[in-house]
Amino acid sequence: MAASSPSDRRWWGVAWRLLPLAVVVLFAFTAFWVAGDKGISLESPIRHRAIIDDFVSQHRVAPVAAFVIMYIYGSLTPQLIAALVGLGLLTLGPLVVKRWRAHAHAVT
Repeated sequence: MAASSPSDRRWWGVAWRLLPLAVVVLFAFTAFWVAGDKGISLESPIRHRAIIDDFVSQHRVAPVAAFVIMYIYGSLTPQLIAALVGLGLLTLGPLVVKRWRAHAHAVT
């Protein structure tokens, strides 16, 4: 089995890091494409209140479950972002310091 070249590994590393961004952009594009010329706005739930009320009256569990899931997601998102930022700093910090020290040692 042939070993992959460093450029191949570097390309896969960059692609792997950009994958979440690509997913978010694809999701946003799909949402705006589905909305069409009507657009996405905060006024939409008000305009479609009758449809939403009809859905809630027909399905008792689904709207409550959706609300709970959105509430949990909304409350966990700031903590998750803070945790990922902290993880990134803890991961990259030592690497940056190590390279800085190596560079400073090589210069002196």
